[in-house]
Amino acid sequence: MRDMGVEDNGSGLKVYAARCRGASHKREGKPCQDSFAIWNGIIDEKQISILVVADGHGGEKYDLSQYGSALAAEAAIDEIKKIYHKFSNSKNLLLRSLKYDFPDRVLRQWKAYILEDIKERENFDGVEINEKILKRYGTTVLIALVSPEGVFVGQLGDGNILIIENNGEVECPIISTDELIGNETYSMTTCDAPRLWNIKTYTVKEKALVVLSTDGLSNCFKNDNGFKKFAVSLYKNIEVYGFSKVTGDLPAWIEGASQMGSGDDITVALAIVDSNFIKI
Repeated sequence: MRDMGVEDNGSGLKVYAARCRGASHKREGKPCQDSFAIWNGIIDEKQISILVVADGHGGEKYDLSQYGSALAAEAAIDEIKKIYHKFSNSKNLLLRSLKYDFPDRVLRQWKAYILEDIKERENFDGVEINEKILKRYGTTVLIALVSPEGVFVGQLGDGNILIIENNGEVECPIISTDELIGNETYSMTTCDAPRLWNIKTYTVKEKALVVLSTDGLSNCFKNDNGFKKFAVSLYKNIEVYGFSKVTGDLPAWIEGASQMGSGDDITVALAIVDSNFIKI
């Protein structure tokens, strides 16, 4: 997995993702537990983009979460592509499958990847992974599918999904419903995790920036207002200086934000969407 990446699938739809190891993790000798995956391509003669951001829990109980987040991002890309191929001709069926099929499918695929990983890592010879092993890979997941049928976003656990319209409005298509205490969050290892996914569709009014980020970014700001103002400034800078310039500067900026702010790992994934791209 790359620490940064930019892709353009030929439609003018650009996506970008970057991550940085948190300042506190560097001091403590801990790895970066965030992961991302981005995919641009053509399915059934339609150009689509998929963005996934995952935040491994860290801590002694979750000692393999850096791998869990990477495997979750890979599993999410795989399953979204399969679902889109099956239901690309119907926006309603696509949304329905993402809401009701994807959560079970991604969990099943993630467990399969973990089984392969733990066998290589620790010579595990079982045919199924138990709850204790699964917990070691714990991670949250955020997804976005940008397609001609619309923008589909989903969330399990903490993190942020923002959509900034070109008029400066900031939309939060998914409001966090976490009911846990303190720094705890829902994740792929939570009992009945598929039921806890929140998946919505969003229609771009004219032109918009889709932003997925781990909570290491929002925690750098004093409040939600400050975080939203940053997101708006990101969009404005892209409009003025261009996508390549802003995304080229972003890795250094998030690293500085971690040093001066949360100290946590930070991962950001972006997509610029024009309403002309949305056909249905």
